[in-house]
Amino acid sequence: MEFFNISHRDLVEYNKYKVIFHGHTYIGRYSKVCPAYIVLIQVTYKSDKIPFINIPLSANYLLYEPLFKKKQIQQDMERRAVNMIVQRILGDPYFQW
Repeated sequence: MEFFNISHRDLVEYNKYKVIFHGHTYIGRYSKVCPAYIVLIQVTYKSDKIPFINIPLSANYLLYEPLFKKKQIQQDMERRAVNMIVQRILGDPYFQW
């Protein structure tokens, strides 16, 4: 899974994020429990499951959001389907939208 760097202002409740804090990597879902902390629930640390972790916004951390390829795959499939429909309507097998 690929991740890209984001700000704490971009967090969406219950979405999955990766946080690097004090050299440790945590992956979990964001919860808006406290505005002064980044609270991750259902956390995975190494191979262990942790109920939650609190990271102060004032702390030194790196925050990442996963890059899911599902949306891109879905858009590619839809584009191919539209191309096939238009090709059949126009009778031109080489037409590309």
